Amino acid sequence: MSSERVTSCRLLRLPSPLVNDLLALFPNTPKIDFSGSSPRSEPFRGTAARRHVAAGSCSRASLVETKPVSEVHCPNCACPFPPTHPNSPPGVSSLGWPHRCCLPVAEPERWGEHYPACSGNKQSPINIETEKTIFSPELQPIQLSGYSLPNSKKFKLKNNGHTVVLDLPESMAITGGYAQQYQAKQLHLHWGSPSTAGSEHTVNRKRFAGELHVVHYNTKYENFKVALGYPDGLAVLGVFLEVGPRENPYYEEIIKHLQKIQGEDEEVMVPGFNIAGLLPDSLHLYYRYNGSLTTPPCFQSVMWTVFNQTVMLSHDQISVLVTSLQYDDGKPLQNNFRPTQALHKRWVLASFEPTLSRERQVPTAGQTSSSFHAGDVLAVVFGVLFAITALAFMYYVYKQRSQNARLDSPTKSKVIYTAATTENTA
Repeated sequence: MSSERVTSCRLLRLPSPLVNDLLALFPNTPKIDFSGSSPRSEPFRGTAARRHVAAGSCSRASLVETKPVSEVHCPNCACPFPPTHPNSPPGVSSLGWPHRCCLPVAEPERWGEHYPACSGNKQSPINIETEKTIFSPELQPIQLSGYSLPNSKKFKLKNNGHTVVLDLPESMAITGGYAQQYQAKQLHLHWGSPSTAGSEHTVNRKRFAGELHVVHYNTKYENFKVALGYPDGLAVLGVFLEVGPRENPYYEEIIKHLQKIQGEDEEVMVPGFNIAGLLPDSLHLYYRYNGSLTTPPCFQSVMWTVFNQTVMLSHDQISVLVTSLQYDDGKPLQNNFRPTQALHKRWVLASFEPTLSRERQVPTAGQTSSSFHAGDVLAVVFGVLFAITALAFMYYVYKQRSQNARLDSPTKSKVIYTAATTENTA
């Protein structure tokens, strides 16, 4: 392989320690030397991707290459990809976003050129067509453990260049609703702009203001990195965000710190709070399907739970969310969602009867609001029918009494009918 320097390339970026940490899974793959790099960047609107320009920051000789240079979108850039992980699904070629000298394709529709899993048949996010979902009574309510974090402990909140991420402790877990137990790893958000919605999943083609993802990994695997390579490795809870009439006190525990981490790679330690407050009140109403990570390497290892009930934030909170964070060039970090992907004959299961409408929640401090359930709807229907029947019966009784009153009235002459007789005349 040639050892010439890279001079110019558009590419995606993750912090270099994370890349080398991921590459460390492969003992025969050398680490990437990030010394001397001086990237210039511009945000790629509408995706979690970034365009970066590398200026002589790495040499091809130190990288693993899976394609001839002539086949790469950026002719002067060689792309380092670790060998296929032995536990990865077919077609998966890497375990993380490389840094400055790797991916010359920022457009989501071209991710598959260098990350084959991104062109797979089980990609996320998707559009959920409610009329085509399949009711599955086997889907049990989501049960959580350790979600109330003590205020005395601090947790890292970071602007990583494509979202805001809150690291979560190992004590948090999903203990019900899945076949195995899943341990929490982190949570992050997706949003749009002041004029556009930004959820990743959509429902009947409707996109919501934002979307929360709480990421967990299957505890039967050694760690998060190992779990990435298995179809049941990850469990992600997805929550739709909408604009509501009042402030959400739980999301405020994150939003009030965003001004402190405006720049890319900035971070702040925040006190613990009740993470369960970020979720809907009704944890038994959700959609379930098999999908993927929504950013490269797009591993198809996620069992998605997308809640049917939305959570509301105030208009000001949504505004702060979509305008606070920036890329390292000072431009706003917005529209950080991937377009919806084809379903490819996958089933989308529902834990409730598909005829029920999507429910909404307006949270208040200390308590979330209740919403209409199937029993509530039936109670209203039967109540209306009972009222109509009662009114009809009362009207019938009234008419009968009126008729009897007229017959018994003393002002009316009584008529006595006698049988006719026949007389013989001579």
